[in-house]
Amino acid sequence: MSQITIDFEDGKFLISCPIWANDLVTALPSRQWSKSKRAWVVPLIRKNTEYLTDRLVRPGYASISEVAKAAIAGLEDKVASVRGAGFPHWYKFKTEPMDCQRRAYKKLYGLHAMAMHMDRGTGKSKTVIDIACALRMEGRIDAVMVICKLSLRRNWEGYDIGTEDGEREGFIGHAPIPVSCHLPDTTKVKDFERWLGKKHDFPILIVGTESLSAGRMIEIAERFAVAHSKLMIIMDESQDIMGHKATRSERIVELGQKYSCFRATLTGTPTSTGPLNLFMQFEFLDPQIIGIGDYYAYRNRYAVMGGYVPKEGKMKGKPVQVVGYQNLDELAAAIAPYVFEVQKSEVMDLPPKVYEKHYLTMTPEQKELYRQIKREEAYEWGGREVAVQNVLELELRLHQVVGGHIVTHRPEVKRKKSTGEDVMKKIAEWHRIMPPDENPKVREVLDISQEDKQQIVWCAYREELDIVANALRDMHPKEVVREFHGGISEDDRETFKREYQAGKVKFLVGNTATGGVGHTFTACEIMTFFNNTQKMIDRLQAEDRAHRRGLKHSVLYIDLIMEKTCDVLRLMALQNKMDLSEFLRMRIREASDLLGDG
Repeated sequence: MSQITIDFEDGKFLISCPIWANDLVTALPSRQWSKSKRAWVVPLIRKNTEYLTDRLVRPGYASISEVAKAAIAGLEDKVASVRGAGFPHWYKFKTEPMDCQRRAYKKLYGLHAMAMHMDRGTGKSKTVIDIACALRMEGRIDAVMVICKLSLRRNWEGYDIGTEDGEREGFIGHAPIPVSCHLPDTTKVKDFERWLGKKHDFPILIVGTESLSAGRMIEIAERFAVAHSKLMIIMDESQDIMGHKATRSERIVELGQKYSCFRATLTGTPTSTGPLNLFMQFEFLDPQIIGIGDYYAYRNRYAVMGGYVPKEGKMKGKPVQVVGYQNLDELAAAIAPYVFEVQKSEVMDLPPKVYEKHYLTMTPEQKELYRQIKREEAYEWGGREVAVQNVLELELRLHQVVGGHIVTHRPEVKRKKSTGEDVMKKIAEWHRIMPPDENPKVREVLDISQEDKQQIVWCAYREELDIVANALRDMHPKEVVREFHGGISEDDRETFKREYQAGKVKFLVGNTATGGVGHTFTACEIMTFFNNTQKMIDRLQAEDRAHRRGLKHSVLYIDLIMEKTCDVLRLMALQNKMDLSEFLRMRIREASDLLGDG
């Protein structure tokens, strides 16, 4: 007779067992011992129910109450009933869809959770807008909340192109029915309340992902959500919520689960740094899709841990680095019913990308400072000494030197508004190692600029961006040079983008954090990377700003590489499809060589 008993209380299983059976219970994907109940508390998630049924109840190791059976049956019915309803035949498209978009409609329409893993340029924004409009026309939703990067909000809203019927460009311009968009501002809450108080046939709130990290934006989002009983939430660039401990990730997941009846994620890079990125995206869509409960249970199931083992702390004696992956076929099968995936190469006959590497040599001043930082892990400039704390910071400081700059920090007392307390802050100050006309990378940019083609130059740091833009203006006084970064207003960025696409601007100088995501620059013929950031996704996104639907010509991608420096290291990380931090962990010996004397 079985000595393990399974009951169900307050939405969770309670499992009692003798000591000898603990190993059977601790093999559950997610569980916790309760001292007060003297039982194992097990969440109602799909992986747990599968284990309880297949490994405990059917073999006869456990007896199960009728309440627990009903809970399992209810969850199984919910999972089994999820299937697309078929896109309505009567829907009139405002812009004719591509074949891949029609296939997406057919698979995803009617699902409460939709993951559009569609490569950049394959039309995922239009796809989700058509689905949302059809759901609205059928009365299945009454509002939409779009969560996207702050720099992309205007891309979603678009702008009035001056027609009598108020037709709009931008993603929302694909909607065949009237919509009312609002971009909330925490300093203008009354404007939001006035907009919310008006009657709208189809209201769409467009919220910046970064705004949900702190401040009052979460209150505005919740206020909008509570006001609409049939809400759909669209998470654009959903790889941005991969951090399972990040405040904004937790808030976005809570918004989705607490307030919405339909949810969609949009990304061309769902696993930008590996399969672990998927966890929070599917927690937002529906925790039961993967059905494993929490991030660490997910990691234990699908990652192979190894590498560094801490000698103290919470993880003492346990490996903490991901060295490989396992059970990926199982993961793929679990998410497959909810995912539509397409790559750009499958649907577009685009000209091939062309790559060049321009190798440069540091000036004597750069070499001397580079060697000092590498040797001493510290440097002094203008009477201020800066110590390097770890390998990543060492690479960062060397990378700044390679670009022709160095950073020191000035102490300054700042008063906290919340408490009135004075705190000491470090204010970064940038210093040029040499004048711009002696900087090897700036000189190379100017040499490339003589080509009679529209160009984009990407910089990792604002200081370099300013210098490059001013150098181009000095050399080409008759040409228009526009900057594209966080210091430029959203309205101006939209104007600059239209000017560039219309051929009125020859040079665009920006950083990938602002300009590398969600924009279209198919007018570009030469894209120069003054330097690369530490993130692989920044590079992928930046390249595809030009290489997308509508491109008629090849794009030349140029990397400016200082020989035998960390520039080579960053390029190697990109070629291995890794963020720099991951590459440093995996290839520490090569990294040590390349962080050498230059």
